[in-house]
This record gives sequence, structure tokens and C-alpha cells, in this order.
Amino acid sequence: MTTTSIQTKTKGGRLIPALCNVIGILLILFVLVIALALVYPKGKGYDLYEVTSASMEPSIPLGSVVYVAEAEAKDLAADEVVAFMHDDSIVIHRVVENNRLQGELQTKGDAHTVNDPWKVKYAEVVGVVAKHYPVIGRLLGLVSGTIGKIYLLGIGLCGVLANILASLMRRRRSIS
Repeated sequence: MTTTSIQTKTKGGRLIPALCNVIGILLILFVLVIALALVYPKGKGYDLYEVTSASMEPSIPLGSVVYVAEAEAKDLAADEVVAFMHDDSIVIHRVVENNRLQGELQTKGDAHTVNDPWKVKYAEVVGVVAKHYPVIGRLLGLVSGTIGKIYLLGIGLCGVLANILASLMRRRRSIS
């Protein structure tokens, strides 16, 4: 009877530290993947923006992240999706026409039936949309601010603490 209870304790004594390790590793990997998603594109020359309006649906859904690469406004062609400054915001719309003589673009959101009521000056062009990924923009938008970075740091710290706890539990079990 004593032997059975010792074996049960040994099996249970391995499960909890293993679970702590797995949870800790998953939390750390989560933080690393998010950090990489924020840093890697910038290292490749892209600016990241979260799509906060539905003006480009269905081609670029609300909540997407767009990767914007630098581009010469004079070289942009009709049907390219561009990012530009308008009323202190970054707007993502499709080029309808590039008027090189006046140095401006006519744009339109895919969800709209008419062209934008303004012209985009070449100096307002941020770049061309090279890639976009649905849903990820909301997540990156949450973690790119100060509070989001604090949460990410806390999640990573929880992962480290879970691994330390697993190590302490194993050490305690080997001492007993």
C-alpha cells in the first residue's frame, strides 16, 4: 500500500512541473512571435499600419495589418493600393489616376462607389501597400502601445516564472 502511494506521488510530481514548463514556454514563444511580427517588417523596410475603417473591404478587411513600402509617387500606377496622409491620419486607398503634370493622385476606397473628394499630393504619399494580413492588425495595434508592451512584458515574465517554478518543483522532489 505504501509503494502504490509513492508511485502515485512520483507520477503526479512529474506532471505539474512538466505542465508549468509547457505553459511557460508557450507564453515566452507567444511574446517572441508578437515581438518579431512588430520588428522584422520594419527591418525589411516596411511601415506597419492597422486598418481601422472598412473603406477598402473586401480586398483589405477592417482590422488587417498593411505592410507599406516606400515608393515614388510619380511611379504609382492605377489600381495600386497606397498609403497617404490626410487630415493627420494615414489613409489606405486605391489609385484611380496618377496626374503627373499636377503631381497628384486621384484615389478611391474599394467599398466606395465614387472617387475620394480630394486629390493626394505627391508629398502626402507614404508608400505603396506591399502586403496585408487580416485580423493581425488589431492584435498588433493592441500591443504596439505602451500599455500593450507592458502586458507583453508581463506575459513573458509569467512564462519565465512558470519555468522557474517547474525547476524548483523538480529540485524539491529530487531532495525529498
